[in-house]
Amino acid sequence: AGGLGPPPATTARGRYEQLIATIYGELDCQALWIHRKHASDVAKFIGAPNPEATEVARKHADKVVDVLADELGRSGGEYLLGSQFSAADILLVHCCNWAESIGWGERWSGEAPQLQGLAAYLERCRSRPAYARAKA
Repeated sequence: AGGLGPPPATTARGRYEQLIATIYGELDCQALWIHRKHASDVAKFIGAPNPEATEVARKHADKVVDVLADELGRSGGEYLLGSQFSAADILLVHCCNWAESIGWGERWSGEAPQLQGLAAYLERCRSRPAYARAKA
């Protein structure tokens, strides 16, 4: 027990690593960073903004968030790994914060039950004392 991830060589560790890879590889790199490259001030350093790439990235982010919201629902607990808060939760909250900051977060305040679960999860994670300390 303890730490921010399950012990190595366990089924829980495999699920944890899969979640980390999905959040980082699909949501962070393939959606949020694409937006950063093509729809922010960074675009002026790499060429002209690319609204088509940004729209594809947003649609991809929506799909990934849907998958992660489903995973959260299947976890059987308050966090991605059930009752255990982990680094996967930290990474997902970070990415959701980023998505909200660029206007991509309105979906999880909507009517879809799986996304309502995501909204409650985000509130739960953001209400943790360590989150408040990190944001201070």
